[in-house]
Amino acid sequence: MRSTDSNATQTARVKELPLQSVIQNMHGYGVAKCRALLLKQKFFKLHERYAHAASKESYAAARLQRLQGQLTHQQEELAEAATKAAQYAERIASLKHEINEKKADVVRSSSRQHMLHQQLAALKAEAQELQGQLETQVKRSANSNARFPFERSLKGFPA
Repeated sequence: MRSTDSNATQTARVKELPLQSVIQNMHGYGVAKCRALLLKQKFFKLHERYAHAASKESYAAARLQRLQGQLTHQQEELAEAATKAAQYAERIASLKHEINEKKADVVRSSSRQHMLHQQLAALKAEAQELQGQLETQVKRSANSNARFPFERSLKGFPA
């Protein structure tokens, strides 16, 4: 019974090889040699899988290293951009403060200008009033001189 199990196992292993190869090998080498060929074939397939896996792992490691380099570079660029953004934000805040100060200056000078315009208008009104009073006095003086022409000549004398 043991030999039939052994033969069944050998038959199953032989089925993995191409039929032509099995036939040629069985005639020349016998069952032990076929078993050795099957083991060699399995070893070769395992070796191919290992080589393929190692190649994939090597490629993945190289890709990972490249991506890490890119990530580091992008992080540096991001840090520089953040620094510049902070500087720009500070400059913007400074400019806004200056603008607010200028607006306050404009408001102050505008109110000062308005006050000066009011004072100027009041002074003009006062000047017109004084001009009117002066003209009235000049007319009165002219009228009084016309009535009393000698008063002019008496101005230097004590009264």
